[in-house]
Amino acid sequence: MSKHWFVLFVLISLSACVSKEAGLQSEIDQEVKVATQALKSLKSILDLPNGMTNAAILRSHAKQIGQIKPSLSEAGQTLAQNASPTGPMVRSLEQRLAKVASTKTQSLQALQEQLIEVIAVKEAAHPDVFNDALADSVNVLADLSDGQLSRVQAISRREQAARYGAAYAAPGAQLIGNPQYGSWEQAPGGGFIWTWFAAYWFFDEVLDLDDVFERKHYRYGHWSRHRPYSYYHDHGRYRYTSPSVLKQQNRQDRVMAASSQRHRSPYAKTRQGGGTVSLASRTGTQARPSARSRSPYAFSNSSSSRRGVSRTSRGPRSGK
Repeated sequence: MSKHWFVLFVLISLSACVSKEAGLQSEIDQEVKVATQALKSLKSILDLPNGMTNAAILRSHAKQIGQIKPSLSEAGQTLAQNASPTGPMVRSLEQRLAKVASTKTQSLQALQEQLIEVIAVKEAAHPDVFNDALADSVNVLADLSDGQLSRVQAISRREQAARYGAAYAAPGAQLIGNPQYGSWEQAPGGGFIWTWFAAYWFFDEVLDLDDVFERKHYRYGHWSRHRPYSYYHDHGRYRYTSPSVLKQQNRQDRVMAASSQRHRSPYAKTRQGGGTVSLASRTGTQARPSARSRSPYAFSNSSSSRRGVSRTSRGPRSGK
């Protein structure tokens, strides 16, 4: 190949790369606009007293738990913040979207990851998906009421105890492993142990008061084998986890796998025990565990077509 043709080949190759990156950036910019509107619509729905089924139930449960067990009134109000347009679940989505919008990169891989992330946020802001995600908070308050309040979209606490053991039917057990509520910290002697964030320390007391909930159940190895069903772990993890935390979760799992042949990933098998979730939770790019490892070109066209936002949320199936 002559020098002239070689230079021409290099220029054409560079042009193709720039074009691909520019196309990705354009798609990211468009998806950021769509996700921003989706979050705005979600906040408007949450602002309405009965705009979202599980949000209304969560607020009601929080009020009632304060009457049933006055000592847990503050705990109820803390969890009820998830139903607020300014609550921690919405704020987390806003922060993740803002990070994508403000981060500029020329790396093709980084752009692909940004596109996957903004699609995840867009899907998490869908009212039906968000309604499903609130089920975990509702069910924790139902469990704290000793059955006086109903669970939603999940089997009863009694059935859960029979299926996963009494320890994992303890109030709050379904929140272990969810990065909104705490984190896995390096434990003395190896492995990881769950530590609640300050706002949720009351679960330490609640779970310890449950005699069956020994400290070993806070350890990652035991939890990964026996964890109960939850919406976050079995449906929503890829939508409601930031990329950095998701990488940390995967890294911890690899560490545990390297240290023990008995280790089995907590996400190797979907736990059974949930009621019917919305179609939006069961479809979309982030409903598939492999979504974050795939090129966005494999699904970007289909995801961009799902930009409509439903304003309805079906009533949940409940248990006590």
